[in-house]
Amino acid sequence: MAFKKVRDLLDRARQFHQALSEYYTKNSELASNEKMQVLLTYMSRHEQNMVEALARYEDGASKKVLNTWFKYPPEMKHAKCFECLELSPDMSPDDIMETALRVDQCLVALYKQAAEKSVSQDVKDLFKQLLAMEQKEETKALRDALHYDQES
Repeated sequence: MAFKKVRDLLDRARQFHQALSEYYTKNSELASNEKMQVLLTYMSRHEQNMVEALARYEDGASKKVLNTWFKYPPEMKHAKCFECLELSPDMSPDDIMETALRVDQCLVALYKQAAEKSVSQDVKDLFKQLLAMEQKEETKALRDALHYDQES
């Protein structure tokens, strides 16, 4: 998938986090295991926080930055974080954390590529900020996964 404008990429990332949040909420309500409910509720809140963070970035960015066209748009040909995410109700906690980490890694790669391909310094700065945020979230998810594993 190629993104033509900065706004396209941010909108798609936000929609993706929203879909994940809804998936986790739905499956939290269906889960019979209390620990699974807790994990899924946590993951839903985490994804909703990412939706809100991206919305804040978009609200704070100038229209000029948001409407900037990529000369060479970032593409995610091999990453499945936007197109083919496989989620099912019978996933284990490990599967859920692995999927979340894969998504974070995919978004890190996407933001890194977007920053590298940006010709405008303002756009580079925006994607560097998003890259730092996503890397922080990836580290947090790893830490939380280890904590969850130790409690199980």
